[in-house]
Amino acid sequence: MKKLILFSLVITFTLISSCSDNHNDINNDLNEQVTTLTQFETDDLKFLREEEKLARDVYLYSYDLYGLQIFKNISNSEQQHMDSVLNLLNSYNLEDPASDIIGVFNNQDLQLIYNSLI
Repeated sequence: MKKLILFSLVITFTLISSCSDNHNDINNDLNEQVTTLTQFETDDLKFLREEEKLARDVYLYSYDLYGLQIFKNISNSEQQHMDSVLNLLNSYNLEDPASDIIGVFNNQDLQLIYNSLI
């Protein structure tokens, strides 16, 4: 059952990752514009940062558990997504909510998801 859940996560995160390839274009566009974010947008960016961390941390855990290179590769992609969101946070002078510790999240919903996945 765990392998089925893990496989489903790999597929889901891979699909999400493939939809996120335009981060650099978005970052460049935002750097050219000076705007003020709404509270909803601010909260959404902070959530996205930790959500990308969740994906990265689960794939790192999977790599450590199974030793399959695909998990390492995907975790590297998730790190790129985290970096892209961090660039957005920095461009708006927003605090980074992501912990440096693998598997630790400020958002308790994401913490519960991580705990249930591993």
